[in-house]
Amino acid sequence: MKECDLLYKNSSGNISAFSVIHLGKNIGVYEIVHINDDVCEISLEIDKEHRNSIKKSLVEKCLKFPSELGYLRVLIWTELERMVKFLEKMHSYGVKYLKKCNSRTWFEVHYGK
Repeated sequence: MKECDLLYKNSSGNISAFSVIHLGKNIGVYEIVHINDDVCEISLEIDKEHRNSIKKSLVEKCLKFPSELGYLRVLIWTELERMVKFLEKMHSYGVKYLKKCNSRTWFEVHYGK
């Protein structure tokens, strides 16, 4: 059994949703919002009782998955200060601070091509 996996759930318009599976349990939802052929926005919502389950392998999976679908750039935003601090530490995964706009702090990941 894989430690973590993303299983296709459904699509609606420009949004594709996936169930986040960790050690065989569904612990949340991962979404990819298609902006254009090169750019997407990702979101991850982990059930409150499983938030301590987030491991390096899940973060890697969520950040690399869009590149497997052909995207060259991923946008991520948060309004939570603890998530800003978390994402600021993700340089080794290619996460870079982009800007603060109103209450949202934006980050991006570029894939080489």
